[in-house]
Amino acid sequence: MREAALKAGIDGDRLMLAFESEVAAVWCTRNEITDHQVSDLRSTGAKYMVIDLGGGTADITVHEKNSNDSFKIIHKANGGAWGGHVVDEQFLGYLEKLYGKSVFNEFRRQNINDFFELIR
Repeated sequence: MREAALKAGIDGDRLMLAFESEVAAVWCTRNEITDHQVSDLRSTGAKYMVIDLGGGTADITVHEKNSNDSFKIIHKANGGAWGGHVVDEQFLGYLEKLYGKSVFNEFRRQNINDFFELIR
């Protein structure tokens, strides 16, 4: 990613890259969360989990808030191919198995709007 940014003309001395989970952690510790069930993530020693559920992957990391406004990574980003697209594929595979591949494909061809509604 750094190489692509440099090729695009971005000054490397002014470029900072960060993992999504780290950016989420910084945001959470700098902003007030109004849900009454969530503890104050801005307090020293607060521990929290950031779960990034993307289309292809799910990444989970755990942080602890330090007194100097930084955070310690207790468990670094870890996950796997459990994102939304993978869940969709498994669901559609289940339906094919349940109704039969030919019946499900016929449903998909003849009822495309219903098929998209089913996925949504």
